[in-house]
Amino acid sequence: MKITILMGSPNRKGSTSILVDEFNRGAEEAMMGKRDLDLSVKN
Repeated sequence: MKITILMGSPNRKGSTSILVDEFNRGAEEAMMGKRDLDLSVKN
């Protein structure tokens, strides 16, 4: 299974970032393919 993680918060060190980091760690432990997209830095 592959997952895509979208983060759009402009606060790069906030609670959303912490949640995304934890989600990433769980996905890595489950050996899922993942892709991170930080929408706050995209044009």
